[in-house]
Amino acid sequence: MWLMLVAAGHAALFYLFRVAPPLASRKLPPQHAVLYLPPAESGVRSLLGALEDRYPGAVRRSEDHDLKAAMAALAKATPPSEPSWSTHRPALKLFPQPLVPQELPGLVQPGEPVLPETDSPPPVIAPAAGKARPVPSVIIDAAPGGRTIAQQPAWPENLIDETWAPGGSVPFMLGVARSGQPEYCLPLSPATGIDLEAMRRPLMGMKFNAVPAGGLQWINVVVRW
Repeated sequence: MWLMLVAAGHAALFYLFRVAPPLASRKLPPQHAVLYLPPAESGVRSLLGALEDRYPGAVRRSEDHDLKAAMAALAKATPPSEPSWSTHRPALKLFPQPLVPQELPGLVQPGEPVLPETDSPPPVIAPAAGKARPVPSVIIDAAPGGRTIAQQPAWPENLIDETWAPGGSVPFMLGVARSGQPEYCLPLSPATGIDLEAMRRPLMGMKFNAVPAGGLQWINVVVRW
């Protein structure tokens, strides 16, 4: 009885859970078909016209294949022509004025004096004096409240070195009190080869016009030489 029950259970399991491979279905090869649209029909003519309006040049017509033959026939019917400029040869125009031969000037022979000699001694050229070095000047670039310079800074002698580029300038920002005395002096851009500290000390000693009211004002000045 137990053997019969186990056999029946196995048979039921095999019946319920069957493992079968998938059936391979063969695909039919693609079939090529040609659809002929006779252009003589009104419906086909309207369809081709709409297609030509939407995509110009997409519809190839039978007359397009005969273009080369038509061009060859046109070339046979057209008489040969030669451009008028093919035989043109450029030439210079005749000079209307007559050429008059002139004598060439004589050359100076070596050893001949060009200028007459003189008995007076040659003038003595004095040595050139030393070139004076430029003195810096302060120009206000931006001043709030109508500030003006009352006293230029006292620049030391030979402040500008020969290594400084001529026509240079250095911007500074000055913090000026109400009395016109600068309290702060800040360079606005780094300068290569220029002693900014030697410039800052005279700038602190300059004077601006005094104002009746207000606190510290920042003024942009430019030192030029």
